[in-house]
Amino acid sequence: MEILLGPPQDLRASRLRWASDYDARRPRLILLQNSSDVHLGGGITLKRSGFWTVQVLYSHDIIVDGVTIRNNEGGKGPSTDGIDIDSSKKVLVEHADIDVNDDALCLKAGRDSDGLRVNRPTEDIVIRDSIIRHGAAAITIGSETSGGFRNIEAYNITALSGVPSGVLFKSAHTRGGYAQDIRIHDLTLEGVAIPIHMTMNWNPSYSYAELPPNEKNIPPYWVVLTTKVPEDKGLPHFSDVHIWNIKATGAKQAFDVSAYPTATLDNFRLDHLDIEAATAGSIANAKNWTLTDNSIKAADGSKVTFTDSTGTRDAKDVAYGEPQ
Repeated sequence: MEILLGPPQDLRASRLRWASDYDARRPRLILLQNSSDVHLGGGITLKRSGFWTVQVLYSHDIIVDGVTIRNNEGGKGPSTDGIDIDSSKKVLVEHADIDVNDDALCLKAGRDSDGLRVNRPTEDIVIRDSIIRHGAAAITIGSETSGGFRNIEAYNITALSGVPSGVLFKSAHTRGGYAQDIRIHDLTLEGVAIPIHMTMNWNPSYSYAELPPNEKNIPPYWVVLTTKVPEDKGLPHFSDVHIWNIKATGAKQAFDVSAYPTATLDNFRLDHLDIEAATAGSIANAKNWTLTDNSIKAADGSKVTFTDSTGTRDAKDVAYGEPQ
């Protein structure tokens, strides 16, 4: 059987590039869909997935325990996520050992107009006691956020120098949805470029799908995937997030955070962060953030800058210095 490991050539340069995964026949290695009371693990090793390695979709009461994922052996595969929990609830992921080239431990909840129509949140999730050797982040929420997220806890996760982000929140202005009651703590980040990374306008050239011009043979699902989302429903809303006990060394930038003036990141608490980086970085579009008992050591002597933000408090509660 022939398996195409990338989008058709005529879509690679189009604004429908991400949607072409539907046409490329890239298989998920394990898909748990509409399932319950499943225990996946027992020390299995999964290698060289054509697409996402383990996806838990529309399911509940799932345990993924002791899974090793190696998708970069013999060369990098195309966008091979590790474990994706998608529009599901009551899921525990633990003791994962992951080497991939895209999101490693990732929460998703549907995308754009169709995700808003389905409107199934990802909730009551625990992710813990895992190591990420290569991948997009230690823990990712998004970019598929349409159904929303609530009651999420991730802790005791180590990410190594092949990982560009520590905590990664990402969405887009067509995704919509929300995230609330998110708790992330006790992460060890060794050589991770950006420990705290949040963008609500993730990869614009890739996120915003449009039908190719002058295309005559339009599959029906392309129309669904490109249905416009009204602005008032498209903006994502993240709030009530607590991040603490983060130890990061060898970072390039401690913070890279931005959202929208009309959809700010609200009520975040960050405490007991110990970050050594080349520069402190910036936080934009934040509302009612509190940073306490943190140590940000920037080699260039910079401090975290807040822009277009209100109700933030950090100056007297952050110890700044230089890496030892």
